[in-house]
Amino acid sequence: MIPISFSDCFGWLHPAEGDCAVLLCGALGYEGRSVHRPWRLLADRLAAAGFPTMRFDYPGSADACGGDDAAQVETWLQSVRDAAGWLRSTTGVQRLALCGLRFGAALAALAAAEIPDVAALALLAPVISGRVHRRELTAVARMDEASQEPGWHEAAGLRLPLATLDRIARIDLREVRTAPAPHVLILDPVGTTAVADYATRLGSLGVAVRREDFPGYDRFLCDANANEVPELAYRRVTEWLVGVVPLGRVARAPSAALLASLAVLHPPGAIERPFRFGEDRRLFGMLCEPPADREKHGTTDLAVVICNTGGDPHYGIGRLGVTLARRIAQRGVASLRMDFSGAGDSEAEAGARIHLYETDRGPEIAAALDLLQGLGYRRFIVTGICSGGYHALHAAVAESRIGGLVVVNLARLHWRVGDSLELAQRRAMRSTRFYRDRLKQRDVWRRLLRAEVNFRGILLTLARRLTRRFAGAALAPVLPIAERLGLALRHARPGRAFAALARRGVQVAVVLGQEDPGIDELEQYFGASGRDLRAFPTVRVTIVPGLDHMLARHAARQRFIALFLEFLRDRYGVAPPSPAVADQGFRVT
Repeated sequence: MIPISFSDCFGWLHPAEGDCAVLLCGALGYEGRSVHRPWRLLADRLAAAGFPTMRFDYPGSADACGGDDAAQVETWLQSVRDAAGWLRSTTGVQRLALCGLRFGAALAALAAAEIPDVAALALLAPVISGRVHRRELTAVARMDEASQEPGWHEAAGLRLPLATLDRIARIDLREVRTAPAPHVLILDPVGTTAVADYATRLGSLGVAVRREDFPGYDRFLCDANANEVPELAYRRVTEWLVGVVPLGRVARAPSAALLASLAVLHPPGAIERPFRFGEDRRLFGMLCEPPADREKHGTTDLAVVICNTGGDPHYGIGRLGVTLARRIAQRGVASLRMDFSGAGDSEAEAGARIHLYETDRGPEIAAALDLLQGLGYRRFIVTGICSGGYHALHAAVAESRIGGLVVVNLARLHWRVGDSLELAQRRAMRSTRFYRDRLKQRDVWRRLLRAEVNFRGILLTLARRLTRRFAGAALAPVLPIAERLGLALRHARPGRAFAALARRGVQVAVVLGQEDPGIDELEQYFGASGRDLRAFPTVRVTIVPGLDHMLARHAARQRFIALFLEFLRDRYGVAPPSPAVADQGFRVT
């Protein structure tokens, strides 16, 4: 696959020799982020069947430039049309097929009516009624009402102006008046009346409609750490396309080297280029640098490696990785937001078992440093959230080139091979201080008496935490003796890690949400609020109210970016951008 860019959008071309290309229109927000990797595998499958296939990021999403505006839906539709034009002109194909997922299916269906020579349209779990979709989005947002701001919708990292929600609500594919394509496939996981009505409407326009269920949908559209490729559904899409669009050979093929050289983005105050690196070039990262005029923009030899959060791709929840990278580029600091192997757009070694914690990411982070060092950077900071922070921490201990570390909401400081990931995630729940504070509220006691709260589960979790904390306190006096005797006590390992960083003078920021369960992990090893870490002058612990675990809230992401900028200022002397750069109007979305 080849990285490409067009109209300030970033994408990937999966080349093939057929004379009909497929344009993939992905889902939005949590849905699109969660299925980033399985969606890529659909592109691989279609290309293997002979269809040149392209997937891309809508403006204001993932790695694309742009942000929120009053005509956001129209901007997304225009990007589909632009992508179709780029695909046709670059690959030399005469015919196109469009394939969309969820709201991306609605965009594909609407755009197809305005794109010439669309041979086929595949709609996977399509949003038919925008009004129903708005209700769904609103219901998700109400689960976290504290994150809502006037004039905005926010849910699981997707942040939209309410005007965009209103525009979405006006979409209804059943009102279609022109056939979007001669052949349409609909994979419907639920069997809704709306899909049936839409299929009937298409049939009345002379479209050959094939409607089937969506096997594997539930395991597909779920968290990136747990989802599965819907193999049967993908086979249905591929075989259907092969059946309705007989392939010839394209007259000319694009040059991969030329396309890759043109894959450059120019967000305000930054330049971004994709890179393949590491062993067999299996790893992918997006390099974000200040503009080429290094002296004018105060460019330094400092670079930041931004690690994946769990199985999420490199751009992060709510585009946190993108926003952070572009903000620090305005201050003259480069960054590489990278995908670990088996995540996002990085390849996994054949037969490799990928585990959230047990897979050693140290060599991959070292490969990122090699890339940056080859580009002239000499000082390095590594950052990550949750499991990304865990790997950043342990890479910093092992890799002498890392001089700075910013970790957020570390759920685990030490992981034993064989521990149950599922059990660890269930036990995390909320921090002990969260439950302690809630017990002071009368409403909580009323809910307990009504059995509306999982009291037994909470009690067991708190008991386990207290047991671990007492064990850590009991072992504390013997740790120095154990160290001298060469005994590797489990509770000593996090302490040794921070001690090693302090000896090297590594600048460390540990950031935790006030109600995050990572506080209990920290206090198990280092006392209340991590007080024992004060012995290390280069380590600072910051506990922040309202900082949710995954930084899914816009306000939490903003707060973290502010803390990161303070870290750069206080530890590295990185000044705010000049007015010429700051005035370019970068918007955080």
